[in-house]
Amino acid sequence: MTRIEVRDNRAHSGRSARDIFLPFYATQKGYGGVALSFTRQVPLAHGVFICALDVEEGGANIRIVI
Repeated sequence: MTRIEVRDNRAHSGRSARDIFLPFYATQKGYGGVALSFTRQVPLAHGVFICALDVEEGGANIRIVI
């Protein structure tokens, strides 16, 4: 098993890490895409685990387990 973690240290005002994979969800005006939703679907379709965890200092930690 291999675990890959990527940390996003930007503060996401009012946004929980579990929401970042929701399609068309955005906290910034004029933004609301599907990129992260699609990013999550590809690994899941291949049996790879991916999740986002809140980081105490702000931001998110993306964890991929192969």
